[in-house]
Amino acid sequence: MRSIALPTMLFLVSLDPANAATVDGHQLLDWTHSQERSEFAKDKTGKQFADDVAATQRFLGYVQGVIDAENNRNFCVPNEVETWRLVDLVETWVDVHSADQLNQRGDIIVVLALRGDYPCSR
Repeated sequence: MRSIALPTMLFLVSLDPANAATVDGHQLLDWTHSQERSEFAKDKTGKQFADDVAATQRFLGYVQGVIDAENNRNFCVPNEVETWRLVDLVETWVDVHSADQLNQRGDIIVVLALRGDYPCSR
């Protein structure tokens, strides 16, 4: 799995430890919506765009952090898999399960999203 180590490190340095535990599916869904807004924004200079880009970076960093912590434990992603593919899987999972799973912790949601496609053979 190719790593996006620098963005992850930047995210983790800026993350308030008290808030890290409060990430849940609702927060992940908000971050994915920010990502969509930033991709299609006509005005790339405004405060909303900057906020959306920051939220997108939080989403990417959070997902990468869970991958780094849980890979080869709760799922097994081969090294050659690019991180953007994993982020897409998580984003899709959050969208599909938004009605029934969003009260769970964010790390559990990332694990659920990835272990179906990347189970560990034990």
